[in-house]
Amino acid sequence: MPYEYLASVQSATRRVNDRIQTLADHFGKNSAIVNNAMSKIEVLLGDNVRYKNGVIQISRPSDIYEDQEKMQALAELDETVKTWGEYRQRYENEYEEYKRESGHGSGKGLNMPDFIQTIQNLDSALREVPSDSMPKDARDIMTIRGRKKSYNELFQVYNILKEKGLV
Repeated sequence: MPYEYLASVQSATRRVNDRIQTLADHFGKNSAIVNNAMSKIEVLLGDNVRYKNGVIQISRPSDIYEDQEKMQALAELDETVKTWGEYRQRYENEYEEYKRESGHGSGKGLNMPDFIQTIQNLDSALREVPSDSMPKDARDIMTIRGRKKSYNELFQVYNILKEKGLV
C-alpha cells in the first residue's frame, strides 16, 4: 500500500496539483509538457479530476485513499510528473550555452521555458520523423559533420519540420 494515511494521499495530491499549476504558469496551459502531464492524470485518475482555470486538478483524495489502484496511480504521478525545478536544472547549462551563442543578453532569443519546450519538441520530432522523409534543407543541417550544431541550426530544423506539418 503506497500510502498508509489519508493525510499522505492529501499531501501527494497537493504536490501533483501544485506541480501541474506551476508547469502551466511557466510553460502555458496548452504546452506539450503540461498536456502530457494532464493526459497522464486523465488516464490514471480520470473520474477524480476537475479543471481550475483550464488546468486539471485531482479533486477527491478521500476517494483515492479508499482504492488501492488509485493510490498506486497517484504514487506513479507523484514520481513521474516533473517539477519546474527539475526542468530548469536539467536544461540550465544548455540554456546558458544557447544565450551565449545567440547573444541573448541583448534581449534576443527565447526565455528559458520556451527554450525547454522547443528542445523537448525538437527531441521528439527527431525521434518521430524518419531521416528519409525529412525535408532536404533540414536533413542538410542534421548531417553536418565535424562540429557541434548550433542551437539556431537545431531550431531551424524544428521550424522546417513544423512548416512541413511533420511535428
